[in-house]
Amino acid sequence: PIISSQGATWAGLYHVSDMWVLESSAGDMGNAYRWLKETTLGGGDEAYGEMDELAATAPLGSGGARTFLGPWRMDVSRLGMRQGGMLFPVPLTLGGFGRPHLIRAALEGFAFALRANVEQLEEVTGQRHGTIAVGGGMTRSSAFVRILVDVLGVPIRLGADPRSTAVGAALCARLALDEYSSLSQAIMSLKPHVDTIEPDPLNASEYADLYGAWLEAGNDLSRMPI
Repeated sequence: PIISSQGATWAGLYHVSDMWVLESSAGDMGNAYRWLKETTLGGGDEAYGEMDELAATAPLGSGGARTFLGPWRMDVSRLGMRQGGMLFPVPLTLGGFGRPHLIRAALEGFAFALRANVEQLEEVTGQRHGTIAVGGGMTRSSAFVRILVDVLGVPIRLGADPRSTAVGAALCARLALDEYSSLSQAIMSLKPHVDTIEPDPLNASEYADLYGAWLEAGNDLSRMPI
């Protein structure tokens, strides 16, 4: 399976030689994270680094905070807008919530949405995959990558260049120009550096419970009229 996270986020299963794909799109992640940056910190792209630092100071589970900022399990029968937002325990004077909790909760929500789509693919194919390749703009966030691998509970393969979609499109164009004899040859020409990141078993176990609670809360929200 391959997960990409540039703008609209999707998880997909690819078969290179036959060129078919099974896709389960989580939706708009990159723009949702940009909105959160502009709302909480403002500033330019340098603010993303500060968000990573803030997220790292919040506890796993974000102290009970949950976010639903767009990405969700793909369901073409229910397209369009739905209720979402941020949930956290109140009163705020007792919770000690701040930007670190909200930022980490957003990253955890994104990871939960990707897990939901990966599980949907596994349900359709009847296969469970032991390693998942990850690319896209959100992989620039080290906090998100760490959260994602623990939420998925399986190793992830992460390339050095986050621009996976653009690079793949360029390779397809060069294949069309007969610069390569096959897509496999084009991919091998890159000689990409890929790191394999392993999940933390304790974190993965805790996230399994939090994922179930996140799904339940999201389903409750989806039944609320807009």
